[in-house]
Amino acid sequence: MDTILEPMTCILRIILLNYKEKGTKISISNNSIHYNPPTMYQGLIRGINRDKREDLHNLYNPILKSFEWYPINDKNKHYIYFYNKCSQGINILLDTYEKNTIIYYALQHYNKLINESLSSKVINESSTLNDNDNSCFNKIKNIWKSDELNIIYNILIFIENNGPQKEVYIKVIDDIINMKEKEIQSILSNHTIQDPNLGKSSSE
Repeated sequence: MDTILEPMTCILRIILLNYKEKGTKISISNNSIHYNPPTMYQGLIRGINRDKREDLHNLYNPILKSFEWYPINDKNKHYIYFYNKCSQGINILLDTYEKNTIIYYALQHYNKLINESLSSKVINESSTLNDNDNSCFNKIKNIWKSDELNIIYNILIFIENNGPQKEVYIKVIDDIINMKEKEIQSILSNHTIQDPNLGKSSSE
């Protein structure tokens, strides 16, 4: 089964890079995004876990799908904030990779897509994730309650004005995301046996 990242969870994980130590990288496993702090063992740990920079291509589908599931409009102004913070997070991630590399250009492209969405430009790309008529994806699509996203939005706003206490509130957001990732893993696990084609793109 292909790696599936829930769009909003992906966006929020990238947002939290704004509050991580400079040089932090991310890895993707078990349908979740994990942080790799910039210690002397970062390369060793990533090697043991078989993390590859190419894994970041798995960000493409959830970012595109987020524009569909969590569209920018007057009723959802906090999404504008999320996408702006996500763009900043990608810029931070860009600083951890060499320029003129495939993954660097890929991350730049993801940022371009976000900025075009924020500018209300038509994006002539679509996610290859086939979520039509699939009960599994319907459950994943509805995994976030609007009140939960409002809480995260308000916490992020609060953090901007309360720097010394930010670690406490970042952990709250991280715990909420962890909870959602476990729910997503459970949904995917329960549906894998029922639908062996789950996660395949519509072009396959």
